[in-house]
Amino acid sequence: DVRAAASWDGIHIGSTAGSATAIDFARSTTHANPTARIGVAEPGATHTSDMRFFTSDASGGAPNLVEKMRIDPNGRVAIGTSAISSYNGSADNLVIDGGSADVGITLDSPNQGTLAFTEQAHATWRGWIKYRHDTSTMEFGSGSTLMMNLTNTGLGIGTASPVQKLHVLGDAMRFERTNNAVALQLYNNNASPADDAALGYLQFMGK
Repeated sequence: DVRAAASWDGIHIGSTAGSATAIDFARSTTHANPTARIGVAEPGATHTSDMRFFTSDASGGAPNLVEKMRIDPNGRVAIGTSAISSYNGSADNLVIDGGSADVGITLDSPNQGTLAFTEQAHATWRGWIKYRHDTSTMEFGSGSTLMMNLTNTGLGIGTASPVQKLHVLGDAMRFERTNNAVALQLYNNNASPADDAALGYLQFMGK
């Protein structure tokens, strides 16, 4: 049935089955098969619910509804899958499953796009990954501090303006070996360097 919802001043949609209701969208009033659907079901215990969103993939002569997105009783969102619980529980608030195809998220802005990490609604970011279009720079932050900048010149650690492929600004660097592994290797990429040619350089400079 459809009736007013007293508590929300809206529309109440119920089902005599008591477990599932839906709103269907069709091309016209004369088409029996819907081309889209928003459904609500009780997936487990009574009084729990999830919301499911369907569109038609037009795989046949008639509309074919396929679930594309689901919000489960815990507020988790799944796109392209209904099996949210099969993913790692520490990172399943938003799951996007592309099947056998590539999958991705695009942030479109003329200024910058950011993926930020915080805690308990704090305004200060604890960590972030940000791309800035004005400087063509990818920023990496940790502990509320900007740690690295990747530009079209190189990677800067402790500096926002690297002048080489790797530019480290700070008091010290540490190379730690394990199992006698190489700690620092200087390699000449020339296939056949001349006799007595330098295979690598260590350059010491001051201001």
